Amino acid sequence: MITDKELDAYRNLYSALVSLQEKYLSRRDELFRILSETAVIKRKALVTIMKANNITWRLTSGQRQTAGINYSYNDMKRRLDQIHNSLVMKESVNAAVYKLPEKIPAENLKNSSDLKQSEIQIITVIDGFRKKILQFDLLELRCRELIQAINKSLEAFRHESKITRGKLYPCGIFSMCRRSVRGVFGTGYFTHQDMKELSALGSITFSVLKIADCRVA
Repeated sequence: MITDKELDAYRNLYSALVSLQEKYLSRRDELFRILSETAVIKRKALVTIMKANNITWRLTSGQRQTAGINYSYNDMKRRLDQIHNSLVMKESVNAAVYKLPEKIPAENLKNSSDLKQSEIQIITVIDGFRKKILQFDLLELRCRELIQAINKSLEAFRHESKITRGKLYPCGIFSMCRRSVRGVFGTGYFTHQDMKELSALGSITFSVLKIADCRVA
């Protein structure tokens, strides 16, 4: 014989499960939004580096190694592809949806043993939801930390890139022409002092790329 108190507890437990599922779905959708935002800022960082560092396209392979600007177009393309593919995480997030156990009508519960068995199933799913929500919380925190770190490193990169460009090409196109002529006569497009300036830019470039390459999960 199942008492009214036991039935009320069973109904409350199932209601708690339904509420938790709603929270889980909401947090899952929010996590994918922040994952997408993280992918966008990573892509922005790589594109910014590619555009800003076009001032270094005349570096020789040896100079690139010295300056720490030794990535190639294919390297950057690979990184951009990896960022795009990272959104496949949506599939793993969506795959984590738990199916609610069937709510057995009270009249179908023959005894307290049946009721307890049904409650155990509900509690198991509740535990699964709570663990997943905790994982989502940790992933979101990781994403927000990564976004903040990329934004800060990009700010430093833009500042250093502007300074480097100004030192290398103080007279704009005229400086470029003078360097090109110098290169034709064998004295080299970049000087030893230039390499010091480019090394500072290379150091920050490395930092931005390292952060952008970080995985969130």
